[in-house]
Amino acid sequence: MTPQRSKRPQELGIGELGEQLVSAIRAGAPDAWPRLLDAFGDAVLAIARRAGLDHVDAEEVYQETFQSLYVQLTTLRRPSSLAAWVYRTAARQCGLVRRRRIASGELEDLDDGRPIPEEELVALEEAGLIREEVESLPEPCRAVLLMLFYEEQPPSYAEVAARIGRATGSIGSARLRCLADLGERLERRGLR
Repeated sequence: MTPQRSKRPQELGIGELGEQLVSAIRAGAPDAWPRLLDAFGDAVLAIARRAGLDHVDAEEVYQETFQSLYVQLTTLRRPSSLAAWVYRTAARQCGLVRRRRIASGELEDLDDGRPIPEEELVALEEAGLIREEVESLPEPCRAVLLMLFYEEQPPSYAEVAARIGRATGSIGSARLRCLADLGERLERRGLR
């Protein structure tokens, strides 16, 4: 019987990732908290931006969400639901921050008071996982996809080519290869 190879983080489903991170934190692994923040931090900030919060308030939501997780981690009954817990807590924190700002007169009440719909939370979770996969791609795919899909003002193919030291004409085919590789990785994680 051959020994089972343990899965790399990028091969784990979101539930398995949650279980792995919670176990590692509870066991005192020094890299566990940074890995958890890398896995879910961007999505928490995206939830805050979606709620209409500025950078400072989004950072407050981030801090409050992960502080709450730190306090409640030992009592978390279903580590496989870590992602859902983090996203729901972030959404609640957004509401608290908005209400504090409105009460203090620092923010107009532009919110209709409804929570972020479950579909949007799922989409944010998936977007975080996709970003994680893009970050784990080998170069130059990682750089190409980050430039083309994650920069606020995506550069032209000529700019991408100049940054990575390739011919401009090669960027389109590189983009297609990189997206195909990303698609395979996402399929393995059940996201496609």
